[in-house]
Amino acid sequence: MEIDGTMSMSQRSAALARGLASLSFGVTALAWPGMTSKALAYAFGLFALAVGLIREAEAIAALRRRADWGAQAAGALVGMLFGVLALASPGAAVYTVLYTIAAWMVAVGAVGLAAATGMPRGSGRRFSEGAAAAVSVAAGFALMLFPGSGVRMLVVFTGIYAVAAGVLGIAQVPLEGHRAKKGPA
Repeated sequence: MEIDGTMSMSQRSAALARGLASLSFGVTALAWPGMTSKALAYAFGLFALAVGLIREAEAIAALRRRADWGAQAAGALVGMLFGVLALASPGAAVYTVLYTIAAWMVAVGAVGLAAATGMPRGSGRRFSEGAAAAVSVAAGFALMLFPGSGVRMLVVFTGIYAVAAGVLGIAQVPLEGHRAKKGPA
């Protein structure tokens, strides 16, 4: 985030990459909801690692600009940790996968909410980041409260979440690009 609250080109590129990764994962999950828990664990693990690595690149770029980088670094570490956990035990029971994904959604959402509250008021990014984070927390708690729905529902629910997060992530790119061209309010 630049001092005036707009996103730089590299930040927009990273937001687009995160959004596309979420959207791809979500569409894949919705297209093949009958996938096994092992396949879901692999897909989720790779997704969480990819998003974590993108967040880490954002944190490093923010650090170089002397901008606020702590929340991005925390989000990166949380994402990579849960990605590694999912990849380390792909044969685990569906409930392990379910609770790993649910815990990741809540943890990443909580970090995202904290980061969004620190963004400038009136920023389109503040709203989109906050909305995506709130969806993440709500979806994570819903999975924890209703675990008996089975892997098929988990895949569909996680797919819907990922599509929503992807659309919100992609949507902030043109909003912030327009804002950057127009100049600060």
